[in-house]
Amino acid sequence: MQTRILKLLPELEYFNIGKISNLIYNNDLAREKIQNFIYPLLIDKLILFKKENANSKFGFAGIPLLYEAKFDKYFDFVVTIYCSEEIRMQRAITRSSFDIEIYNKIKEIQLSQESKIAKADFAINSGVDMLDLEKQIAKLIKDLEVR
Repeated sequence: MQTRILKLLPELEYFNIGKISNLIYNNDLAREKIQNFIYPLLIDKLILFKKENANSKFGFAGIPLLYEAKFDKYFDFVVTIYCSEEIRMQRAITRSSFDIEIYNKIKEIQLSQESKIAKADFAINSGVDMLDLEKQIAKLIKDLEVR
């Protein structure tokens, strides 16, 4: 996989996630090359995931660019997990790989949280205490069971 990515992005001297992130969020052509390579692989994995979980009551997948990649069509329902911008920033800062420029570029590329919430079948606010979060999840499961 790494070798194939390096062939797609010859401007990289070696495989480094930070350098790849910097490149794809600053170069539309590089981002498109990576997407054209990765998206078909992800679609195959999603189809396999659905087959493997066909007898399960529920199956959940976390897809960061679900709408942007048009992957929502592979799911029966979409649950958007959201929180305030302040909390998003606090969570991002705690990551060892945090880079404010990349963070802002990602925000530019992504749909707004408001748009995602409007498109979703369900929404969960993760910017609350654990008890409230558990209540939201219990309600989600209850709502899914009746559909």
